[in-house]
Amino acid sequence: MIIQALYERYEYLLQDPASPICEPYFSIAKVSYVLEISADGDLLKVIDLRKRQGKKWVSLSLHVPEQSARQSNFKPYFLCDKVEYLLGYYISEAKLEEANRKFSLSRELHHSILAHCEGEEARAVHSFFDQWNASKVREVRALQQHMSGLDSGMDQVCVFRLEGKQSFIHEHDSVRQGWIASQEQADSDSDMLGQCLVTGHSNVRISRIHDNKIRGVKGAQPSGAAVVSFNKQSFDSYNKEQSYNAPISREVAFGYTTALNDLLASDLNCIRDIGDMTIVFWTTGPEAKAAEQVFREGIIGSNPYEESGLEEFTTTTTIAAMRDVLFHIRRGKPITNISLPPNGVPFHVLGLSPNNARLSIRFHWEGGFGSMLRKLIEHRADLEIVQPEQFLYPSISRILAETTRTGLDGKKSGAGVSPALAGDLFAAVVTGKGYPYSLYVSIMNRIRADLNVSSIRASILKAYLARYARIHQIESVKEVLSVSLNKSTNSSPYRLGRLFAVLERTQLEASGGYNKLNTTIKNRYFSAASATPAAVFPMLLKLSQHHISKADYGQFRDREIQEILGPIEVFPIRLDMNQQGMFMLGYYHQKQDFFSGSTKAEVKVAE
Repeated sequence: MIIQALYERYEYLLQDPASPICEPYFSIAKVSYVLEISADGDLLKVIDLRKRQGKKWVSLSLHVPEQSARQSNFKPYFLCDKVEYLLGYYISEAKLEEANRKFSLSRELHHSILAHCEGEEARAVHSFFDQWNASKVREVRALQQHMSGLDSGMDQVCVFRLEGKQSFIHEHDSVRQGWIASQEQADSDSDMLGQCLVTGHSNVRISRIHDNKIRGVKGAQPSGAAVVSFNKQSFDSYNKEQSYNAPISREVAFGYTTALNDLLASDLNCIRDIGDMTIVFWTTGPEAKAAEQVFREGIIGSNPYEESGLEEFTTTTTIAAMRDVLFHIRRGKPITNISLPPNGVPFHVLGLSPNNARLSIRFHWEGGFGSMLRKLIEHRADLEIVQPEQFLYPSISRILAETTRTGLDGKKSGAGVSPALAGDLFAAVVTGKGYPYSLYVSIMNRIRADLNVSSIRASILKAYLARYARIHQIESVKEVLSVSLNKSTNSSPYRLGRLFAVLERTQLEASGGYNKLNTTIKNRYFSAASATPAAVFPMLLKLSQHHISKADYGQFRDREIQEILGPIEVFPIRLDMNQQGMFMLGYYHQKQDFFSGSTKAEVKVAE
């Protein structure tokens, strides 16, 4: 299913003239230098193609003859390769023998392919390899001004260009056809014929190794990794070795790997900051980019394009709805009365994690974009909570950051975010299932550790409880999961959280302000009060009478305490984890209500 969806995207991109996707037997490479040669094969000059971006030099991306992964240290590429292969370049005498061997392999490859090509470009390269002396490469005048750059980066990639020509030699029609013919001949010699599992076509060449490696997955090998790979005899079935176990045609193998590499290289379709996962997502059709833009905004809370990015598309009902959703998501506003897109628009989400030379499929979701959008809206609604300023919609990575320990300098420290937690949270957002219990427990532990019930932590607690109550249909929990303070609920855990906030404020008012006390009841009793109320609150209520007598607004606080305690007949001996979350939510709501206009008005009346 995953490979089929990626191959369908490849076929869709091939039909788009503006798409950077490559045809079979070609790939994209980062090229740093051009080797300009004469018709006789003499190296005339070396041209630097790189551009300066900030402190880095960025190479130029070009379509070049396919560069499959090197299974060993000695595999040349055609007309686009490192200087070690094309020139026999070496840094020290100790590397001379190795460089000569690489150049010899490259010369053999080019002679075998260019022998069947016509045109002056092919003859020029053929002559270059005939007369080039790799042992004296460091003495070549054309290379002198680039020596420092070549020595510092031996992985610099070069291409050829004929003197007086604008295009590169590998782009010449005769050379391209010669390259394609050589690869087709190699496939016919090495690949067996069979039925492709993806297309269903019979008598097609089956790819033995999917050698177009996947690059760009965070934590994976820089040279690339494989999605489909068999390398042990225990994986063989019916005497079928390697990828013949899962027969996929050469065309499909190239197509799905090319499409996946294109997604991983995209700034729009790839997200890399969710644990150890690299997320790619895609859809097809005229509204694809708009849909992908909205999804990215819903997941990470930011967008690489301008806010007017959707205006370039033809205005349709679906795009207008997505633009409206994107506008609301950016500003954390309620999403109501919006005509959402239908479920018929297909959407795919794929999560990849590194695993040595292979990639692990951590997550895959396929469905309608309308359904996906509803899940994002539901996620945003679950997180919505009152705060001093306008509610800021937290990204998944921002939520995960709250589970890590913060040092005295304010920076995150410790083991970091759990990869399993990151994957489970992302899956919950995309599928609409319950948020991971480990997220809920981690936030509770962080609150107990640093006694900080921040707006984002309170929103996470609310979101977990809201989805838990909705999935398990627990009506008694839903009433305490409001955006702001709910004074009408009779939930004891929620009211006890409110009560603790009032008792804390009473103590602070009695002492003259927040900075007058080194230790408050929050520092000493918050964790115990949220877990074992019966052991703590009688003592706190007794202590509050002393604070009420000293506070300027003591009479008003006393009435608040009475109002909160009204429906509570007895203090619970202990609260379970869900009830402790309601306690903390009530505490947060009550503290935010202290800063609302209604409470300020009540204070004035009391005065």
